Amino acid sequence: MSDNGIDGRSARRDRNLEAVVEAAIELISEGHVDPGVTEIADRAGVSYRSVFRYFPERDDVVAAALSRACDRLESESAAASGSLPAARVELWEKSSSVSRALRLGAAQSEEVAERLSQHRKVLRNQARAAYKTQLAKLPKPDQAAAVAAIDLATSFEGYESFRVDQRMSKPKAIAATERLVSRSLRK
Repeated sequence: MSDNGIDGRSARRDRNLEAVVEAAIELISEGHVDPGVTEIADRAGVSYRSVFRYFPERDDVVAAALSRACDRLESESAAASGSLPAARVELWEKSSSVSRALRLGAAQSEEVAERLSQHRKVLRNQARAAYKTQLAKLPKPDQAAAVAAIDLATSFEGYESFRVDQRMSKPKAIAATERLVSRSLRK
């Protein structure tokens, strides 16, 4: 046993578990929305069987990866400076593959659906905090509607509509998002 109380096998298990989750995140980030166990094991540098030592099902690996990816997105969003619309467009630019996988995973897994719901709540609360002063100037009944509108305007779905469906450039998507947010805050 080492000085810190963790034996070599436990440390190796922890490293391999971490490698499996990180490999799944990398694959998803690269556009492999539904990576297989073989891909994950190869990327992590572990055997196929080892993956199942850490996770009973392949979906559990993906759920753990998506949950960790949500944690990172929330941290990045909280640390962003500047306008919320610009920061969110930047966030979605960097994480579009993960965000798509998260939404697809939510349709297949209650665990992922619950994590997506929590993720959306965190982002909504960040939006509420970013516009606290402007929201306070609105009549009470209008505040919840304004937060909902800002949440939608700065959501991944809003981003996808602007960038993919409407083929807007990044600056135009930011401008459109800022316009929607601004209009949501009017009395």
